Amino acid sequence: MSPRYPLFPQKLKTILIRETIDFIKNLILNFSEKPFEEDVNLNLIDQSVNQENQCQRIVFNSSGSIMVSTNEKIIKIWNFNNGKIELLQNLEQHNGWFNCLIYSRLQDAFLSGSDDATIRIWKLKNNNSWISSLSYQQHTGRVQCLILNQNEDQLFSGGQDNSIKVWQLDFSNDKLIYQYSLDKHKCFVLSLSLNQSESLLVSCGDGDKEIIIWERGIQNGVQIYCQIIQQLQWNQTKVYKG
Repeated sequence: MSPRYPLFPQKLKTILIRETIDFIKNLILNFSEKPFEEDVNLNLIDQSVNQENQCQRIVFNSSGSIMVSTNEKIIKIWNFNNGKIELLQNLEQHNGWFNCLIYSRLQDAFLSGSDDATIRIWKLKNNNSWISSLSYQQHTGRVQCLILNQNEDQLFSGGQDNSIKVWQLDFSNDKLIYQYSLDKHKCFVLSLSLNQSESLLVSCGDGDKEIIIWERGIQNGVQIYCQIIQQLQWNQTKVYKG
């Protein structure tokens, strides 16, 4: 049986919400009344790159020297130097448009999710070329979003099939190992986020207009995100316990 997790008493929740709103109001007021100490000047860099098709996503490596962008079914790798970009490589292994890219903070590698329902790992090899792993598929519709945990050993993917897939990630060996699925959404999963301690996973759907908060718990001796704390729909709150 799943463990039960107590929620904040309603009175305490109301006080916390009120204090948070007051804090935000004061922050906005102070910011609007405080004059800028110095002007910020932005200069337009006269460099444009034309492409015929849509660019859906752009990500950078941790140093800001490599930019990755999409062009429908193509991933473009760019050298990024002082705001100027130079095309290094085109990657064309996916069979559908790209919906999500996520770059590693720890190494020269990134992941992609596509309309073809697959996820790929891309790594920079010794010959300065980007190589793809095998394609990994558990979704039955397009992959909408991806997030990594801080250790970058676990990946979460949201899909058109209304599900969240949880994967064990091994960047060193270019492997994804499917672990389990979270299936409470009634429509596309559009976005995912972890809190700082990674004890909570938050997901939001498209047509169901829902935000679901998942709590990490223990099932059969293994830590998994299985316990729904709250399921929010517009201004209504549904609370589920184990």
